[in-house]
Amino acid sequence: FAGEPFPISLQIRNEKRVFPSFSFNIEPSQDNPFRFPAFYVAVVRAQRPVVQSGQAMLARRGRYFMKDTMALSRYPFGFFAKQQNFPVDAECTCFPEIIPLERMNFSVLDIQGSTQRFERGLGNDLYTIRDYMPSDSARHVDWKASAKTAALKTREYAAEESRRIALAFDRFGHPGDTEKFEQLVSYSASLAYHLINDDIEVSLVSDDWHTGFGSSQTLLESILKYLAVVNMTAAAGRPALTAADGAVVLSLR
Repeated sequence: FAGEPFPISLQIRNEKRVFPSFSFNIEPSQDNPFRFPAFYVAVVRAQRPVVQSGQAMLARRGRYFMKDTMALSRYPFGFFAKQQNFPVDAECTCFPEIIPLERMNFSVLDIQGSTQRFERGLGNDLYTIRDYMPSDSARHVDWKASAKTAALKTREYAAEESRRIALAFDRFGHPGDTEKFEQLVSYSASLAYHLINDDIEVSLVSDDWHTGFGSSQTLLESILKYLAVVNMTAAAGRPALTAADGAVVLSLR
């Protein structure tokens, strides 16, 4: 995730047949967008590998490629710096920054499905008792109330908030909206992250991409991968949102 340290490792092998290599730094080349702190290696024996571990951090979301890295040495006397670039093949996808849960405002949602709405629905708590109609299920007939009134009565139940949430992500924007768009991407990723980790079924829909509903880590990873590389455009249409099957729809724009 952007702004979050992550572990990296580097393996160096000395291809010399006899002599060791001494005292050099391994660091990214100047034009490499993938940055990491320099590794210092004291010695690499001939025909032996050395593995160094450390941490790196990427400031912004995106896909990063590393094609080469630089080895620099001042051995043996420190008077002159010698350097050489070596080809490597490394790739990293940086997910958007995740906003902590305490900074997110979920007050507009009952994402737990625990708050009753004062209207008819398919919940478990009694909403009202009314006259029975032929279209009603016989399972909901209240026999005690029917006996008191000498007329068939049926129970209706209070609705509960949906545990399905559709995130309608709008890519529309102008060149001057870059920072606002980055904030929107981070907010959208944070919503998906916290909702899915709370076992809420989530779907993300934009004009060029969509998912089904689910709460698996596989779905979350696919959403984060999309948001890691999504681009703002003035040509974007509205999210292609179809019937949401009773889900709460959040418009993110």
